[in-house]
Amino acid sequence: MRSCRSHGSATRRGAPLGGDAPLGEEARGGEGGGGTAEVDGRTMRGGAADGGMDEGAVEGKAKEEEEEEEEEEEEEEEEEEEEEEEEEEEEEEEEEEEEEEEEEEEEEEEEEEEEEEDGERGEAEGREKDGGSRLVLPRCCSVHDPRHS
Repeated sequence: MRSCRSHGSATRRGAPLGGDAPLGEEARGGEGGGGTAEVDGRTMRGGAADGGMDEGAVEGKAKEEEEEEEEEEEEEEEEEEEEEEEEEEEEEEEEEEEEEEEEEEEEEEEEEEEEEEDGERGEAEGREKDGGSRLVLPRCCSVHDPRHS
């Protein structure tokens, strides 16, 4: 005989908790419903009448909960990885945009330099033809402003 920790009544190994039901019949839960008992060859927790579960079910439930926690952790990790990838993509896009802007600025500067060089050549050619006596403006100005023609 041993004493049940939950409610202090004496039980013998294999006897249902909280009652005098013979082995093999449904165990009736006593006050407190704690401890374990064997019913139909299965170890029960909490007394079958109190909605107790056999050891296998307890272990199975614990495994299920553990698997669910692992799945949740994996999902969180995947979400974090996706967020990191999105941030990296955004950074790459920003870098590409900056590079494109720099290239455009360089192209504009080159075009301006070419226009200035063309204008200087036009002035030099105009001076050579006129003997350098009159101020020659770039072509666009001479076309639009009749005073310079």
